[in-house]
Amino acid sequence: QPFQAFDHDFPSWATGVIIPHSIYDLIRNRGHINIGLSHDTSEFACDSLRWYWNRIGQRCYPKATSILLLCDSGGSNAAAHHIFKEDLQALANDLGIEIRVAHFPSYCSKYNPIERRFFPHVTRACQGMLFDTVETVADLMRKTSTATGLRTTVNVLRGAYETGRKAAKNFKEDMLIKFDQLLPKWNYVAQPRLSRQLLIRRSLFSREDAIALIPGRQRVSGGLAETVRSGVIPRPAIHFSPRQAWLPHRRQTENAGTSSPITAERASAAPSPLINSGVIAGTIY
Repeated sequence: QPFQAFDHDFPSWATGVIIPHSIYDLIRNRGHINIGLSHDTSEFACDSLRWYWNRIGQRCYPKATSILLLCDSGGSNAAAHHIFKEDLQALANDLGIEIRVAHFPSYCSKYNPIERRFFPHVTRACQGMLFDTVETVADLMRKTSTATGLRTTVNVLRGAYETGRKAAKNFKEDMLIKFDQLLPKWNYVAQPRLSRQLLIRRSLFSREDAIALIPGRQRVSGGLAETVRSGVIPRPAIHFSPRQAWLPHRRQTENAGTSSPITAERASAAPSPLINSGVIAGTIY
C-alpha cells in the first residue's frame, strides 16, 4: 500500500540509527549482514567479523588456519589508523587464527566483488520501503536473493560502541602485526597470541586452509539503502579469482642442522606451497 514519507532525512526526528555491516561468501554465494545500532567503529567491524566467524564461518571452513581480510583504506578500518590494528590484533587473539589484511587503495572500490554481487541486491530488496523499526529492516534484508542462488542471513548487534578511541601508547612496540615488504601500508598480518589449548587444537589438523574474508557495510539514508563503495585489491603475492584464492605459505622443507637435500619421495609427500582456499567476500567502509 502507498504511504507518505519525507523525501529527505531529518536526523533530529529519527528515533535511532542502523549500520549494516555485510560479509559475502563468493564460493557459497551467501551473504550475511550484522546490523549495528550505535556507531560505525573499528570495534564494531571486528565484533561483526567475530560474530560471523564463530557462528557461520568456522562451521563452513572448520580447518581454516588463515584468514585473508580484504577491506577499504578508510572508514572504521582505515589503513592508517592504529586503533583498527589494535582491535584486529584482539580479534586474532580471540579467534586463535592468523588474519592477513589487504587494503584496496583509495578510489578502487569498483574492483570489489561485493559491489556487484551483493550490495545492489540488498538495495533492491529495501527499495521504496520505510525503515521504521529494526525488525522491519532485518526482515527486508533477509529477503535479499537472486535467481542464481544468493541468500542472506541477518543479525542485530545491540552493543554500544564508543567513538574517539585511541590505540594504547605501547601498542606500536608490543603488537604482533607484521608488515609486508611490498606495499606495507596496505598489506600486513595479525598473528595471534595462542594459548596452550589453542596450540593443541590446531596441531590436530594436518592440512592448512586459507580463507579470504572481505567485510562490508552499507550506509542507510532516508529509509533507503545507499550503497557505499569500498573494498580492496589483493597484493600481487595473492592470486584472487571469483572461484578461488591461492595463498602462499612458507614451509620448512629440511630439518634444522641438516644439509641433505630433499629426496623425490619426500618431495612428493610434502604439502603443496599453494593452498586452495574458500573465499568469503565483503567490504568494510
